[in-house]
Amino acid sequence: MIKRADLSIVPLTFKHPIVTAHAVLSVRRTLILRLETVDGVVGYGEGVAFETPWYTEETTQSMIDTSKLILHLLKGMTVTTDVFPTLVSSVIGQRMAKAMWESALWEIEAARANMSLKSYMKARDTVSCGRTIGIGLPHQTMNSIEAALSDGFERIKLKASPNELLPALREIRAVFPDAPLMIDLNGSASDQPIEWFEQIDAHQLLMIEQPYPSRQFAKSATLQQKLKTPICLDESITSYDDVETMTQLGAGKIVNIKPARVGGFSEASLGCMNPESEGITRFYSLRSAARAFRRICRERALTSNKICSIHRSRSRMGS
Repeated sequence: MIKRADLSIVPLTFKHPIVTAHAVLSVRRTLILRLETVDGVVGYGEGVAFETPWYTEETTQSMIDTSKLILHLLKGMTVTTDVFPTLVSSVIGQRMAKAMWESALWEIEAARANMSLKSYMKARDTVSCGRTIGIGLPHQTMNSIEAALSDGFERIKLKASPNELLPALREIRAVFPDAPLMIDLNGSASDQPIEWFEQIDAHQLLMIEQPYPSRQFAKSATLQQKLKTPICLDESITSYDDVETMTQLGAGKIVNIKPARVGGFSEASLGCMNPESEGITRFYSLRSAARAFRRICRERALTSNKICSIHRSRSRMGS
């Protein structure tokens, strides 16, 4: 049973600002959940929603509010990752908050089994990795791409607004004609004509990620029929039903599976979330703030970052 839950904000400052189609990010304030059981076993989970709802409808504050409800639902229960989805099924949506809690439960189970989380979840030893680069000043962008290639990254994701993207791609391809590039539009290209996408298509990209808003599957399917470059869906995929819709409509060829966006590792790893049999490629995207949080925990008490402590019998807000 859960004894207490502590929520803390961990600010992660980027070495270089991340430019997306919607914003410029210099600091990522991530919510970290610390769960402690009645017998003293501790697990951590990461809440990856942003402070404002530009990526999904969830926010940092909504995860805090949902966490109080989740703890109430788990009161007095023996909770495992197997039963957790059922226990919180009355909470509609709020997948990132659920994933945060489930991640902490996975770590608790691994600790009880005296295993590392990697071994307990039967994870691979290594995975291919990409780097995200926000398009900025030309020399900065070129230097960042050159550094990423030198470091051995297997793909480079470019983020920018649609108006900036095409001129930047022309300049980048003139210098790096064979670099493994992809672009992420974060649903911002609804107003772009097919001719714009055809010019993008000519730059031999690995994929075009999320060209349209999340629920525009039919529009994405029409676009995919006209492009050679695979479309990757990200924000559109929140469950197996979305993968099935994508497959049946031909709305893309690659799925970006983020455990937090689909409600946790259990949902992400279900056989029904494995679309390879349908000719859909998986593209995993994970975050590492929880690892940074553990390092920070060793360095200081985090009292200034703690925003909420929730106990089985009561809840209170702290500074």
